[in-house]
Amino acid sequence: MVGRRAPWHRTTPAAGDGDGDGGAGAALPCGSAGPTSARARTSSPSGGASAADILGRLVDDRLVDSVAAILDRFTPELLDWFCVTEEDDDAPELHVVGLRGNDLSILFQRIAADVTAWSGRTFWLEPEELDVTVAQRPDVADLILAGRSSSVCVGALSMNIEGIEISVLEMFLYADEIQFFWWPQDGRWGPVQAAAIVRLVGELLELAPAAEVRPDPRYPEQQRLLAPALAQALGSGPPLDSSRVR
Repeated sequence: MVGRRAPWHRTTPAAGDGDGDGGAGAALPCGSAGPTSARARTSSPSGGASAADILGRLVDDRLVDSVAAILDRFTPELLDWFCVTEEDDDAPELHVVGLRGNDLSILFQRIAADVTAWSGRTFWLEPEELDVTVAQRPDVADLILAGRSSSVCVGALSMNIEGIEISVLEMFLYADEIQFFWWPQDGRWGPVQAAAIVRLVGELLELAPAAEVRPDPRYPEQQRLLAPALAQALGSGPPLDSSRVR
């Protein structure tokens, strides 16, 4: 299932965005186009090292754990949050916040490298006044950073993370934040898929050293309980320490 969803609110307001709700781009419809293959990586911003190059060094230096090691650190509460929902129209959210400079481009490049099919969800390209898909504009992160779209929602129909198949991971993109959400009720989310997403988030934190991760900030009490469990799953060694999970 690919849902129609608007963000509850931004964790951190964008510069020049009074209420931080994404403005006219807050409610974005699913497009009618079918899934599009997407395995190619975009070039690195400003001619620097690509996300693949950076991540390769991180793995070589053992700064990113395997999915199996991450799963071994999961608590039952964290697993339930990833894989169980009480409301049919609800989806858990995981926010990566505090992005700086061209972090969004680097992180989106990393995410896209694992996507095997994008949904036809569209986003509004403001200067041209056009609805486009990520397949049409794979430079979506650069468009956001250039101010040509205030907020974008894209959906990965399928991903492959370390050989593990992930179904329907959607995300709102802002210049300084990525809000992930997913649909446990589709029956294809289990412990291995949850651990694979945590691994991906760990890689994103490595690529954006100033970023933090916040589990479901819509519910402060739940967030307070989940943050330590997520920090434990990510690992306690620097720079993935508990201070980066709020």
